[in-house]
Amino acid sequence: MSLHRRSEAALPRPVFVDTDIGDDIDDALALALLLCSPEVTVVGISTVFGDTLLRARLTGYLLRIYEHAEIPVSAGQALPLLLRHRPSGVCQASVLPADEAFPLSSLSGPELLIQMARLYPGELTLLCLGPLTNLALALQLEPALGSLLRQVIFMGGSSRVFWPDWNVRSDARAAQLVLAAHLPVTMIGLNVTIHCRLRASDLARLSDIPQARQTLLTRLIAAWQEHQPPWRSTLPGLHDPLVVAALCVPDFFHFAELPVRILSRGPLAGWTLPRWFAGPVVTAALSVNCAQARAWMLQRWYSYPGVL
Repeated sequence: MSLHRRSEAALPRPVFVDTDIGDDIDDALALALLLCSPEVTVVGISTVFGDTLLRARLTGYLLRIYEHAEIPVSAGQALPLLLRHRPSGVCQASVLPADEAFPLSSLSGPELLIQMARLYPGELTLLCLGPLTNLALALQLEPALGSLLRQVIFMGGSSRVFWPDWNVRSDARAAQLVLAAHLPVTMIGLNVTIHCRLRASDLARLSDIPQARQTLLTRLIAAWQEHQPPWRSTLPGLHDPLVVAALCVPDFFHFAELPVRILSRGPLAGWTLPRWFAGPVVTAALSVNCAQARAWMLQRWYSYPGVL
């Protein structure tokens, strides 16, 4: 290893986040978890799908509350490469102050990702918490991007036949292109994350902490809960926070290398078919210890200003 490369034991790992923050609550919880984790340093964030400018403003507000306003944020690609349904809204933007501006990068989401990958060659971990559109476009702009990235961890797909998840279904073509690029991909699938959820007692304890960070999370959760249909649980799922856990504490998970095929045509567009069909090989989560992962997350969300 050359002398300019950082010591993994001494310095936190650089991380870039691509997110559709603002509709489901798990993106905001995952970003807050990252900002409370000493193992990583967030070096850039891009937003994807729908009103990416509003998503970026919400990201900037969260960063300010968490005292990380220096992290560059870019509004990324609004429309998917393959449109299946209308982009979702940004209900949590209701917490934004009306008179406050949040500076954003002049680069597009794919451009900011490429810039950071070049700045940290072979070191940057990319966490994809939304549809994979920005990453697919970045690969078109910079074909060597795969050699610059250390790892890609994304929430989506499935390690067994299961219902299609939102992220892959929202842009199945982008997901196909990303897997076809043979990146070092770790997949945290819906069949694993669906079993992990916060409890009412967790939310009550969070709301009792009179600090700005926890107050913001409580307000974001409340804004999300107000927009849930009657048939959906108002207890937050931990889909995207489990991506952060997979990076920081992979021992919570059982992984295996699997061939994965993503369908982009017909009535099954967006479905992930693992194991039984030829396709790119990824490292896929087969299971997770939800109790351990949830306890780890709560410790970090509850602590202020650092980690317990």
